[in-house]
Amino acid sequence: MGYRNMFGILTEDEVVNVHSTSLSLLENVGMAIYSSDVLNLLKDAGVNVDFKKMMARPTASLVEEGMKKSPREFILGGRNSKHDLTMKKGKTYFRTPTGCTHVLDSETGVFRESNINDLKKFARLIDGLDQIDYSGCILFPQVINPKIRDLYATEILLENTEKHVMTQLYYVKSLTYLHEMAKLIVPDEKERRKRPPISLTVSPTSPLQCTKDSSELLMGCAKYRIPIQLTSIPIMGGSGPVTLAGTLMMLHAEMLMGILIVQLTEPGAPIIYTSRTHLLNMKTGTALCGTIENTLLNVAMVQMARHIGLPVDVYAMATDSNVYDEQATIEKTLNLSLSLFLSKPNVITGAGELESLDTVNMEQLVIDAEIISLTRRALRGIDINDGTLATEVIAKVGPGGNFLSERHTREYFRKELFFPSILNQDPRRAWEMKGSKDVVARAKEKVRKILKEHEPVPLEKNTQESLRQILKRAEKDLSQAS
Repeated sequence: MGYRNMFGILTEDEVVNVHSTSLSLLENVGMAIYSSDVLNLLKDAGVNVDFKKMMARPTASLVEEGMKKSPREFILGGRNSKHDLTMKKGKTYFRTPTGCTHVLDSETGVFRESNINDLKKFARLIDGLDQIDYSGCILFPQVINPKIRDLYATEILLENTEKHVMTQLYYVKSLTYLHEMAKLIVPDEKERRKRPPISLTVSPTSPLQCTKDSSELLMGCAKYRIPIQLTSIPIMGGSGPVTLAGTLMMLHAEMLMGILIVQLTEPGAPIIYTSRTHLLNMKTGTALCGTIENTLLNVAMVQMARHIGLPVDVYAMATDSNVYDEQATIEKTLNLSLSLFLSKPNVITGAGELESLDTVNMEQLVIDAEIISLTRRALRGIDINDGTLATEVIAKVGPGGNFLSERHTREYFRKELFFPSILNQDPRRAWEMKGSKDVVARAKEKVRKILKEHEPVPLEKNTQESLRQILKRAEKDLSQAS
């Protein structure tokens, strides 16, 4: 096909074709919804429902109605309002991934299961890095009871960062407790609906299924006005077609069904269009997320989300590397740069991630923050105005002169130039005198400095105690969950 569009890789006709084909797929094939409550909701709205097969086949007109009710802009609130994020076209934010289970230990270099202290450290690091706008529930500590691991991890993040927290839940029953947590952080309901402090990722199961918990979480989040990161996760060649176009069309259909369920439940409930496409490694059977095909789909997904008017999140800082090395840097920088410059999504996810979304590392998070700073400077471009054109100072200095001592240089150099945090710009002699440190060594130093010096603003003691009481009740209740 070739590169044909400065902002995207699909033509307008191709976007329309994918969208209309997705609508046709839903109407003629349908989607399995494994919840009687959700099927009844759909049937009451006029959807063709087969309760025996638990299949729903909405018409294109019903889906289009649901799309129109989804808000184009909304706020993800921080515990501190200075960290509020407005999801709208033209704004791009960066966050960490959600759901990782392992860490590459910063001190020992050992790959191991995550623990509670790991998550606390990551939360503080996220809070202290200006480039990271909010936190996904980056780790689920493996030492915690699996029945409340999701809620426990969310509570740790709420205590250790003032930024917005996006999380995920294992059970629909957990949503009540998550809502109680949100009420503690922002007690006023009107304020909480305006700037919710917690959002939730909810995923259909490719191909064309939505579990009982996932479909009922969509309804529950809509009722509570908890923003939903609706996340389709097809694996090309496995749970999705091996072709990029087929995977794109199928995931778009899954997104449209999710949007319909949410908007039938609560018109105007906020949704972020999201996908975490993977590619099946035909040699090993593992799922890859750092490939160039994933990047192409990221750009195309932004175009599909823009077509229906929703904010969009892409996983554009992914890598399949097992360690923070040249491969990780290549994959992350390429994915990020192409996604950002070709499509400018609302959210770019993956900072700190390694090993196809299984592992995170603190040095990698700091390195990724530096990559984000570089790309943000590139995206800012070149500012052309009377001051930056520098006509007067060029005329003053004249042929053969020097601009170093000029006021114009002092006025503009910090605005115009990128000053790295961990990248080296010293000549060899100066670099050697500072210990000949590579970027990883400097990233380690920055991690230690932030963890030593940065203290997130704590929650009030009574709020902390109330959160922990919620966890105690949840553990007692959810221990009975199957």
